Amino acid sequence: MAHSREAIRKAIVTAVTGLTTTGTNVVDWRLYAVDEGDRPQLAVMVGMSPETVDDEIENEYGNTEVRALPVTIEGRTEQGSATKSIASDHTGVLDVLDDICAEVEFALNVDTTLGGLAVDVRLESTEINLAGGGELPVALVTMEWIVRYSVDRSNP
Repeated sequence: MAHSREAIRKAIVTAVTGLTTTGTNVVDWRLYAVDEGDRPQLAVMVGMSPETVDDEIENEYGNTEVRALPVTIEGRTEQGSATKSIASDHTGVLDVLDDICAEVEFALNVDTTLGGLAVDVRLESTEINLAGGGELPVALVTMEWIVRYSVDRSNP
């Protein structure tokens, strides 16, 4: 039996696959460095913050609880990215990251219930980092989302 988290994670991957900037370069979790040909890319991961339970919301039988699941969506690109000719400098890279953010935000706000799996989906924070240690400078945007969903305690 699959947990609700799995269905939510897969629904988010589906929602952000095929965006203009990242296309089909979407992975469910990321453990290793992204190959140059696979950028720009999105990685969808359960967040590093703990999942929490809202004890104040229960149905009359006490079997339902609402949980807040942190989900991290990382977008990566590099200077010289083929997606935009202007990405040959730092400003261009930041433009690509802003485009990624706009597209992800739009995609997840089209249906904030993720097809009925969630109560709502909300952006919590966005952080941009630039790293110049490799052959090409790599840029990373980390978007932290909160997915609130309802679950029957006997069948999560």
